[in-house]
Amino acid sequence: MSGLSKRLFLTLCFLFCRCLTLHADEAPVAIMAAVDKNEIALDEYCNYKIVISSSVSLMNPKIQIPDLEKDFVVLSSSRSQNIAISGGKTRIQIILDYFLKPKKEGKATVGPAGLTYRGKHYASEPIIINTVPAKNPAPEIPQEEESEESAASREKITL
Repeated sequence: MSGLSKRLFLTLCFLFCRCLTLHADEAPVAIMAAVDKNEIALDEYCNYKIVISSSVSLMNPKIQIPDLEKDFVVLSSSRSQNIAISGGKTRIQIILDYFLKPKKEGKATVGPAGLTYRGKHYASEPIIINTVPAKNPAPEIPQEEESEESAASREKITL
């Protein structure tokens, strides 16, 4: 991940979380999903992040994760939870991170992540990721034709 795209990704996450704290009284739960790159090569990876922010305690929330394995290989995943108390207000943040490698070229839509709290469903927006051909295709290893002499010696060894 380049330094510029990483900074942009982190800035967007920070701004999203900042907006949530400004409007904490409007909705008890907010969910956002983002990727660090919307276009990747077949031999590259991307980071898919789901951030759930809440002003209420979410005890073991049932988070609906989109089917990532349809178009990607999930190389790793992690989950963290942060609790902040400031000015008598509590903010809980759950962060799910997925490191993805595309399976094929073309456009892939990562569906919305979501959860239901007290009968109300909260969901992120779907994300489109465009996968282009590999930038550094794997080198082909030339196959040498086997000489009659080496084939004969291989037969002697295997007998």
